[in-house]
Amino acid sequence: MSNRRNTRLKQQQADDLRVEEQITILLMSSAQGRRWVWIRLTEAGIFRTHFDYIDSHPRMSYADGLRNAGLRLYAAVQKYALPEFVRMMEESAKVDLHLNTTEEEEDPDADPS
Repeated sequence: MSNRRNTRLKQQQADDLRVEEQITILLMSSAQGRRWVWIRLTEAGIFRTHFDYIDSHPRMSYADGLRNAGLRLYAAVQKYALPEFVRMMEESAKVDLHLNTTEEEEDPDADPS
């Protein structure tokens, strides 16, 4: 590889990292952005095991791919916006708690005990 091409490649990689940092910080700076990130991480399955699909190699491979993409987002958030990550977890816990409470209140078949 030529020296000029190598220099351009390194510059492009540095630019990509700067953009990743800026976008991550922007997303994590608002409640809506943090909620979006939380939903993506949850959908990617990074907080649960993917071994549920042990009987199906294609499904397990698909779950691994989703999880890999989620882990990349998770790593960026940890690297560039750690305090906001903690805040996002707190906000998510409140939303999840509220949703669980609302479901219990609205479920007429729920066990009253």
